[in-house]
Amino acid sequence: MAMDGQTFQESRPASQAQGLWRGCNFCMSLFFGIAAYVQVNDPDAATWILAYSIPAALSMFVSLNPQITDNILWRGLSDLHSVACILWSIYLAWYLIIHTKRSIIHEEEGSRSIGRRRLTLAAVITLLPFVSWLYIYVNKEMRKSWPSHCKTVI
Repeated sequence: MAMDGQTFQESRPASQAQGLWRGCNFCMSLFFGIAAYVQVNDPDAATWILAYSIPAALSMFVSLNPQITDNILWRGLSDLHSVACILWSIYLAWYLIIHTKRSIIHEEEGSRSIGRRRLTLAAVITLLPFVSWLYIYVNKEMRKSWPSHCKTVI
């Protein structure tokens, strides 16, 4: 099938972007899969293995077929998992606040000494998605290329 130069040039960035998207999802699938695997020695391993295995599977499906995100089952499982994680996070925060007998830093979640460099790195990694979103949101040139349904977001 012959393509003229202009059509080929226009399709090339789209295929590269799709390849990058698939690669990112594959990497996240590996990350969540490894996160699930290392939970085997945790006292409540089943909960955490399930919590990490679901996004690992969802990401793997997207890496194999990006159009799966239009599937109602994929979306439903993704939304259900997100809601469950939010509710579980609220429960854990409540439990930690109610049952903390010492300083919150002495509980399991905060008892490990991590050092200044690691703490700084953790803060940067935590803030990066928010900074990226803010940059994209503020950059009017980037917003021009957004699909119409994305232009009505916050």
